[in-house]
Amino acid sequence: MTEATAHLEAARETLRRVWPEAALETDLLIRVIVYVQAGAFRSATLRQTFGAVYLGTASVESTPAAFEALLHETGHHALYLRNHFETFVTNGDDMVTHPLRADPRPVAGAVHAAHVLARMTYGLARWARERSAPPEVSERRDSALRRLQGTIAALKPVAEWTDRGRLYFDDLLRWEQELTDAHPG
Repeated sequence: MTEATAHLEAARETLRRVWPEAALETDLLIRVIVYVQAGAFRSATLRQTFGAVYLGTASVESTPAAFEALLHETGHHALYLRNHFETFVTNGDDMVTHPLRADPRPVAGAVHAAHVLARMTYGLARWARERSAPPEVSERRDSALRRLQGTIAALKPVAEWTDRGRLYFDDLLRWEQELTDAHPG
């Protein structure tokens, strides 16, 4: 656990440097990090334990992995908070298949996937601009971008957006396009 903690602290410091606003959001939303040693478990956020992040050992096996996990789980917290005050889709319980999982999951879950993948891609892209960034950062950025593109493509024909949701999705589409233009794949 000492190595995992060191990776997580290095990831937090990197986030403060490359994307201070996201680091502040993480500091405000994430109050407790629970390490989980359970096989293939990577990470989780539960609405019932808002403020807590569950990280499996695979999520903190390197500093880029820990960086990605922080962005991912903070993204869930941020969207849970927004969804408490705003509804984005009217068919959140309908099922859709997207690149993160082979089994269908609710549209609301795919919206979460797109949200966190956009954050992950953006944060990794900012870090990848640094000359000293490990190659793993660019690899993770490219993987997150591919999954983001696939998730957005899956949402387009099925998600039924509210007016505020349409604005949110339009922003997400612009962000995805900017990331794609900057890192064609």
